[in-house]
Amino acid sequence: MKLIFINIFLFAVLISLNAQEKIGINYVLKSETVLPKLLKQKKFFNAKEKAEQSLKQTLYKLYNLGFIEASIDSFSYEQDVLNAYLFLGEKYMLTALENGNLQEEVVRKVKFQELKFSNKTFSFQEIEQLQYDVLNFYENRGYPFAEVYLDSFFIADKQIVSKIYVKQNELFVIDTIIVEGNTKTKSRYLQNYLSIKKDDFYNKAKIESISEKLAQLPFLNESEKAKVYFENGKASIYVYLAKQKSNQFNALLGIAPNSSLTKNKVNITGDVKLHLRNSFGVGEEIYLDFKQLKPRTQNLDLKLNYPFLLNLPFGLKAAFSLYKNDTSFLNLNSKAGVHYHFNGADFIQLYYENKTSNVLNYDTTKVRRTNALPEILDLSDNRFGLKLHFQKLDYILNPRKGYNISISGALGTKKIIENGTLKTINENIYENINSRSINFSLETYFEYNIPILKRHSFLLSNQSSFFISKNILENEKFRIGGANLLRGFDEDAIYSPFYSLFTLEYHFLLSKNTYFYTFGDMALVEDARFNNGTLDTPFGFGIGAALETKGGIFSLSYALGKQFDNKIELRNGKIHFGYINLF
Repeated sequence: MKLIFINIFLFAVLISLNAQEKIGINYVLKSETVLPKLLKQKKFFNAKEKAEQSLKQTLYKLYNLGFIEASIDSFSYEQDVLNAYLFLGEKYMLTALENGNLQEEVVRKVKFQELKFSNKTFSFQEIEQLQYDVLNFYENRGYPFAEVYLDSFFIADKQIVSKIYVKQNELFVIDTIIVEGNTKTKSRYLQNYLSIKKDDFYNKAKIESISEKLAQLPFLNESEKAKVYFENGKASIYVYLAKQKSNQFNALLGIAPNSSLTKNKVNITGDVKLHLRNSFGVGEEIYLDFKQLKPRTQNLDLKLNYPFLLNLPFGLKAAFSLYKNDTSFLNLNSKAGVHYHFNGADFIQLYYENKTSNVLNYDTTKVRRTNALPEILDLSDNRFGLKLHFQKLDYILNPRKGYNISISGALGTKKIIENGTLKTINENIYENINSRSINFSLETYFEYNIPILKRHSFLLSNQSSFFISKNILENEKFRIGGANLLRGFDEDAIYSPFYSLFTLEYHFLLSKNTYFYTFGDMALVEDARFNNGTLDTPFGFGIGAALETKGGIFSLSYALGKQFDNKIELRNGKIHFGYINLF
């Protein structure tokens, strides 16, 4: 029996070795010319088709070495060797490549220099690159059928002299963008977004970038590639679009045990969000989000984005937020800005921001006892800022590939508003505090998605916010922790004048919106619950899943967190249920 298995094994090995038999190439010269170095390199192929394809690549390399007469006249197989009968010919020098009729602007743009192509080995590759650059110049300036060619050849004694010419042919301008499909998206919006407007010169580069730019929009899909039709000097662009469900109604339910703010064993939190996109076909956004992430604490966010106002590349953004912390303080934040779109979803924004914080209930007993100002005071903050945003993702709602980068900075003044009740306790209580000060804020977001094979991807991200000012109060610090910022912790558990949050996620995708994931978050903060200046690196980790159904996308995640010397305990895990209804 053993001999039978051994024979079967040896037979399988022989079959495998035979199937992996390598084919080598032997170049046979028809003259006594010395074989070029590249032909001496031994290469082996596992299929005849690949070996024969290599012959074509070899000829192209020989042309770039100056052997412009090279040819393979025939070839034959001898067992595992492909014999290629090669005529090499003479090696030619390019004595000069001169300007035939290229305009000065073209010469300058493509950096064409006659000396660069003088007294050197003739290279097809360099000549082709020059022709490609010249052709691109004209195709991006209204001449889609331009021709670039070499002419006026003079060949003698292995020397070549030639000139480069261009034939522009007919000039074309954009007529219109015609939208086909079931989307509400209007042509004038796409003209602005794609930077392709009526009566612009035809631009090949802009046409080729249509698919990439459309992929950055969450509310539509490109059902087929755009097509261009030319007639009588006019170019009509047809884009084929299908509506993508992107309007969102989200409901998130959180269960956090052992909260210090309630006697209950668990604390129920909620987050309800409505996000409307492109309802009127001009790319506008309307956003509303109401959260109750801690007992007696509410957060309301409203946002409006209207791009390409009056058919110009400028748009308006406005935002308002309200944050009420128990019976302690109420923060109001208003923001308005003008943004300029310069490439698809990329923009630069100038904005004005006003923040006010009103203390709802002062601890007068503590003020009398300490004769000092509390950590929470009434204040007003006004800033002017600048924001840059760059985005290139393959799918907005759940990207596998691409990046998303935002950088914003603001400079302004802060005023601490004196409270009559506190001054009644001590008339000079505000004497030792600077009531007016200059402040600076910086916020950055970096996201990079790396696809692995077909169904796997990694997400690397960093979100950082810094606030620099004198007398930073507790009610103007950043709040992190929870399902959206540092998972594994209670909502808004950490107050800090700055934070930098690093995230690593692994996704296993079953479909575009169905996937399993694991994650790790780590933040650098100054924890407000300890002495100022105490740096901390809290981290959280966990697993989750998102499941797309006809009714929407359901999500579930479980996270654990650790801070300082606290132990990781399963009973302190945070469970989040989510629901996204796309319509």
